[in-house]
Amino acid sequence: MSFHNVSLPPTIQYGSIFGFGFATIIQNTASGHEYRLARQSKARHRYRPLKQLQTTEEAIELKEFILARRGSLHSFRLKDWQDYTTNADGTTAPTNVDIYLGTGDGTAKTFQLAKVYDAAGDAPYTRAITLPVAGTTVAALDTASTSAFTVSTLGVVTFTTAPLNGEVVTAGCEFDVPVRFAGSVDDYAGIRADAYGSWSMDALECVE
Repeated sequence: MSFHNVSLPPTIQYGSIFGFGFATIIQNTASGHEYRLARQSKARHRYRPLKQLQTTEEAIELKEFILARRGSLHSFRLKDWQDYTTNADGTTAPTNVDIYLGTGDGTAKTFQLAKVYDAAGDAPYTRAITLPVAGTTVAALDTASTSAFTVSTLGVVTFTTAPLNGEVVTAGCEFDVPVRFAGSVDDYAGIRADAYGSWSMDALECVE
């Protein structure tokens, strides 16, 4: 299995589902108390995009995409339409002060892109961004814009010159999620003929 740096055809319809979960184990005791155990420290996202009323050409494109991924075997990129930018609302264009990457020490040049949720809360949640969208990353040093950096395909920002000691490093970008098709697609990817030249697919679940 491997990761294919290609995106699922992006058109979706209302009724698509985008969500996440933690798989927490909850154990009740005889006294009525409960214990909770986190099986995973990071949320795992699931997506169920609907592909309805497609043209024949769109249906063929989708079939080719699933076949090329060998069902669930190879992973790929997917745009989470509810949360695809580092802006707090998840959809507004990113700015170069969206996310705090760190503070310069005069030596370090590399910083990992990430997004922090509920930053002012009791337990902020940090999500590493490993699939930034090419050409969307912007960065700043002490709020001053800079273009003297590169971004790897895994979301690592490398500055041409190490930020000075005490300089605040911030950035922003759009990003995709690495996913694979769920077992239901691997088992049977059914494309339905709704009318002449009109096709749909309801069971297109993807797992991060």
